Formats: sequence, structure tokens, C-alpha cells
Amino acid sequence: MREAIEACITVLDAPGPLDKRVLAPWLKVVHERAAEVFRRGIRETSGMLRQQMMHGLKQAEEDAVWMQEAIDALSRDHAN
Repeated sequence: MREAIEACITVLDAPGPLDKRVLAPWLKVVHERAAEVFRRGIRETSGMLRQQMMHGLKQAEEDAVWMQEAIDALSRDHAN
């Protein structure tokens, strides 16, 4: 997960225009890895913390789906 975050930061810090087609797959990986961390947290916690982990998991999964949709849209736009 650290590598994906560092790659995103590197792309964001790069001079010039931001290429969304480069950044989107890395952001998707960050969301997928976050979902894995939340799944592990759900197994290992209880109570309020577990509820927070469940909310985080739901958000991370939704964000990963949204990033895949963005990747697909960027690919279609680039193909046209």
C-alpha cells in the first residue's frame, strides 16, 4: 500500500499537467489495499471500533468501484 501511495504523491508532485490515466489505477490500488486493512480490522476488533472498520470497508470498496469506472471512462475517452 505504501508503494501505491508514494506513486500517487510522486505523480501529483510532478510538474506539468496531471495525467489521470496514470493516476487512476494507483488510486484504485490504494482503495483496494485499504479495504483489505479494514477486513482484517473487522476480524480482529469488536464494539465501536469494529463498526468504524465496517464503515471504512464499505467506503473503500465503493471508492475502488468508482475508480474502476473512472479508469474505464478514461480508457474509452482515450480510444476515441
